[in-house]
Amino acid sequence: MPEKNTPKKVSLKVDASTGKFVVSDILSTRKSTRPAVLRKKTTAPSTDLPATAFERPHPTTTPSDRQPFVRKDDSSLPAGMPHDPTPLEEWLEKNKQDRMERQSQMPPDTHQSHMEELPAPEEHKMLPRRPAKTHPKRRLLLVLAALIAFGAVGYMASEKLAKLYVTVYPRIERKSIATDIIVSTATNGLALPAELITFTHTQEQEFPASNLSDIRKKASGTIIVFNTISSVPQRLVANTRFAAKNGKIYRIQSPLTIPAATLKDGKLVTAGAVEVVVTAQEAGTDYNMDLTDFTIPGFQGTEKYKGFYAKSKTPMVGGFIGKSYAPTSGELAKAEEALMPDAKTKAASELSQKIPAGFVLLEGATEFASSFRTVDREAMPDRQTFLARQTTEVRAIIYKQSDLVARLAEANGMPKGLVDIKNPNDITLTVSHRDTKAGTMTLRASGDATFLWRVNNQELARALADAKSTANFDAVFKKYPAITKAEYKFSLPWVRTIPANLDYIFIETKEN
Repeated sequence: MPEKNTPKKVSLKVDASTGKFVVSDILSTRKSTRPAVLRKKTTAPSTDLPATAFERPHPTTTPSDRQPFVRKDDSSLPAGMPHDPTPLEEWLEKNKQDRMERQSQMPPDTHQSHMEELPAPEEHKMLPRRPAKTHPKRRLLLVLAALIAFGAVGYMASEKLAKLYVTVYPRIERKSIATDIIVSTATNGLALPAELITFTHTQEQEFPASNLSDIRKKASGTIIVFNTISSVPQRLVANTRFAAKNGKIYRIQSPLTIPAATLKDGKLVTAGAVEVVVTAQEAGTDYNMDLTDFTIPGFQGTEKYKGFYAKSKTPMVGGFIGKSYAPTSGELAKAEEALMPDAKTKAASELSQKIPAGFVLLEGATEFASSFRTVDREAMPDRQTFLARQTTEVRAIIYKQSDLVARLAEANGMPKGLVDIKNPNDITLTVSHRDTKAGTMTLRASGDATFLWRVNNQELARALADAKSTANFDAVFKKYPAITKAEYKFSLPWVRTIPANLDYIFIETKEN
């Protein structure tokens, strides 16, 4: 049976002044960077140590709970004599108690399977790990790599965000022009396209009347005549009678044609209708009446009597017999003279508001046709005024300014649609012939014109973006005869790639 391995007594140094063991001979004074770990108990071979010197125990030779270290001079003490514990004994006892407390808190099945951890004394506690020193060359390489990566990212970002500024100088040509141009509303492709504006301006005003006389006036009003049975127009002669429901007769003053009705399978789809003014057959207030229906007595006894009829559009008014004030011939002339200029001025003002943007109305391209009359109204004995009405019919021929510039450019050997006139006010335009009813006029253009070639900036920006590099700029600009010279620069001087985003390309036009 092998001999049981037991710890041997070790000679320890004793401080002569205190009589205590010198602990430094057992524990190293060097601070540990790791906590001490109590490994599993193992049976170590017996080792004889010299009695005169002490060596550190091997990590596996931890003092036993059953056989603690003894004093060097225990043999000299009487048996059973108590002695003061040394610091080493106190430390070992404290560790034993801590270890037993931890084992009691662990599950039973883990007491043997886990290694016990022995805390280090306070002077051996773990200190913070110092950061590893970086070699200067390695640090420099890291900095250079970061700078290169940052520069590469910045360069790629600058390629995307850089802006391109282009300045182009368009072609300019100066020409002396003298040409006649036909303007017409007819779309024949030969004349300059035009549009015709027509409208009527009406102005009314009260004027004094001083001629008191016997007045016999007939009532009048407007009616709408309908055709509901005939698919062909119906003509009525002047003075055709229309009878109101109360039997009063009114007549038309001139011939009238009633439009045809629209029929389908003998049934009415749309009635033919026309407006006309009728006048009472006799003077007097008896013929003044509100809205009513009318028949045509001339058709009585035929199917047309029910198929043709009329309805009032306005009341019948103005019928009067008695004394009333009326204007003299002189008062009529003064009224017309007062209304005429004002009516024409207001008609011209109304015309200017009807001209669309981009169109031109030349002086002499407008016709004014005026008519003057008194307005029929109910006569009153105490009314010493009359109402005068001035009606002005306006007809004007207008054309687009861009069409005129294109026609002048074409007449001087330049492509139309690519050229503007820089000084349009220096070109004299006069109307030599006008026929507003036919919608035509002839104008003469003369003067020194400066033709400025037009550059489509949006189209040019797209072409530059497609070129991708400034090396292809010359090929792009050669495709634009309107450009004589071009300059460019980038917002970042090292960039040479053209932005793909058109919002980053800015084109400015300058004249030489």
